[in-house]
Amino acid sequence: MERVLEGVKVIELSQYAAAPAAGRLLAEMGADVVKVEPLSGDSMRYVGPSFGLPGRQDENVAFQMVNAGKKSIALDLKSPEGQEIMDKLLAGADIFFTNVRMKALQSLGLSWEALHERHPRLIFGHVSGYGLKGDDAGLPGYDATAFWARGGALIDLPYEGSAPLTTPYCFGDLATGMTLVAGMASALRKQLLTGEGDCVLVSLFGTAIYLGGYMIASTQKGKEAQGYRDKFPKVRTDPPTPLTTTYLCRDGKGLMLFVPIYDKAWPVVCRLLQREDLVDDVRYSTQRAAMAPEHKAALVTLISEIMLTRDAQDWADAFAAANIATGVAQHFSDVSEDPMAWENGYLSSYTYPNGNSSVIINSPIQFKENTPVACAPAPGLGASGEELLAQLGYAPEQIAALRERKVTL
Repeated sequence: MERVLEGVKVIELSQYAAAPAAGRLLAEMGADVVKVEPLSGDSMRYVGPSFGLPGRQDENVAFQMVNAGKKSIALDLKSPEGQEIMDKLLAGADIFFTNVRMKALQSLGLSWEALHERHPRLIFGHVSGYGLKGDDAGLPGYDATAFWARGGALIDLPYEGSAPLTTPYCFGDLATGMTLVAGMASALRKQLLTGEGDCVLVSLFGTAIYLGGYMIASTQKGKEAQGYRDKFPKVRTDPPTPLTTTYLCRDGKGLMLFVPIYDKAWPVVCRLLQREDLVDDVRYSTQRAAMAPEHKAALVTLISEIMLTRDAQDWADAFAAANIATGVAQHFSDVSEDPMAWENGYLSSYTYPNGNSSVIINSPIQFKENTPVACAPAPGLGASGEELLAQLGYAPEQIAALRERKVTL
């Protein structure tokens, strides 16, 4: 069965995770994605050990995660011949995207303006750290700095008084990659209708602001008297409401209780906690009353004591039977064995060239008529170079000469 982006040709010039993640999603939807790398390779080929992962070329999980299903050609884009090859690749492409900083792109003749003039049909996608305007536009941006630190989560997610968060790996990168895919898919629609390309711009900082939007709005300065009173970081006894927070259970596991409409659910919760006597307690029977600081802390303490009488899954089953949402807090290591993840195709097992297998994430985007495909191999550095150059019209002796001059591998 033909996949949704079958026939779409994509050229990717990017490193690390955010932009490459977009390329993998496009490839899994059927696009032909060519990754253009420097002769030294994408830096993501070498960072696996920093993530606690194997970094060998025959078992490179970090690189595989965001580069599965692509082709690779290695080019020296500072050389005139490398730039000529790149332009020939772009001439036959539908999409070009990159996370190279704009100043460097301009020097290579790969800015949106230059490419749109030469290839008006081409869609241009760009990932930056902080956006393209302002004093910090040219700063290097990474997931840990532009997304977690600048976006607020690094200091506001831990409990009050705790050290700043130790950043999870690539959360912001993968979210930004999905954002780029959404923008480029919209541009494909315009391209189909008008024959014109468009410029799609995303940033790690912009994605962090979007994902943190409710917290940013609820804590904005100078408007506390108008009802904008939220405060971060939180303390254990000051959750959004006593029915929307985590509780420790008898088996040491945490349970996330989530009740968006407090007043409606309160009698049901009291029954499940076997405290029907609290249904009409004026301190807790409405969200308005329960949010008074002294009432909130007392109710959190009361529920905490009750939750310690049963295991987390027992509570989860009881709440689910009453149609109240909960989630048993899992470690990352638990998710790799979660049957729902496997049954829905969110995870798969990938076997590397050395024979070792590991869990690998799949695209979260699925289509009813397109079942998830098995994770394809990530390319070796320059592995498709000869094939791609031949398709562009280079004879074998010309390819050999380009290799001799270190234009390609």
